[in-house]
Amino acid sequence: MDKNPRTSLTRVLALSGAVLLISASAALGAYYGYTVGAHVHVALGAIFAGAALGGEILKPLAVLNALDALRNSQWLRAAIACGLAAICILYSLSAELSLSAGSRSDLASSRQATSNAVERAQDRRSRAVIELENLQP
Repeated sequence: MDKNPRTSLTRVLALSGAVLLISASAALGAYYGYTVGAHVHVALGAIFAGAALGGEILKPLAVLNALDALRNSQWLRAAIACGLAAICILYSLSAELSLSAGSRSDLASSRQATSNAVERAQDRRSRAVIELENLQP
């Protein structure tokens, strides 16, 4: 084991970063899978969330397996592992981008609704002021 504290700290930080990144990606993928499936039924949402978690668990393993197969010139195994890694990575990326886009559109819709409410209130106020000005004593 390396006695250098700087190297140990670097390893701990790298491992912590990897665990946090994978955990966040797994949580986002599971949340996305659940929200997509839960529109039909809660059970389907749970199934989609489980599939997303399975993909997140397989993702680093598939990449490691692909690299190992490439090192050992096992081309078929490397191609299969690369294909699996690509599927896992593409699902994860599409889920996270979809959540981001959905959040942005929800925020834009909320801002538009607030803007519309303010415009309606200003219009009612203007009409009330005009009516008050037109009142005869």
